[in-house]
Amino acid sequence: EAGWGALMDAYANVADPAKVEECIKRMQKDGMEANRVHWSILVKAHCNAGDTSAAIRVMNDSVRAPDVVCYNTVLSAAMRLQHLDNLVITLRDMERSGVAPDQNTRQVLGASAAALKVGGLLKTLDASFRARL
Repeated sequence: EAGWGALMDAYANVADPAKVEECIKRMQKDGMEANRVHWSILVKAHCNAGDTSAAIRVMNDSVRAPDVVCYNTVLSAAMRLQHLDNLVITLRDMERSGVAPDQNTRQVLGASAAALKVGGLLKTLDASFRARL
């Protein structure tokens, strides 16, 4: 299984989500179940390919319980690509899921507030979530 993960990560690093999906299908055909790590690699591949909408779909449909690293991957890509709608969707989903932001989240949101003027959005988030930012 570790070999599959390494291969998928290599494809994710070169922004090839189709190859990552192919690996997942081959794994499943061989009787292995894809886990959160494998699906998170597909999220990363979509983000590296510039498709944050696809990354969010995979996060919602397959990862199911994303961790802070998965959220930060999408937030960072949305910021880099200036996909403001997907930045907001991901941030709200992170808040709803109860995943605590970390230093990387704060760095992305600090850049977002400056570059995308989302300071108003941050004020609408739950006070306890906002306090952790």
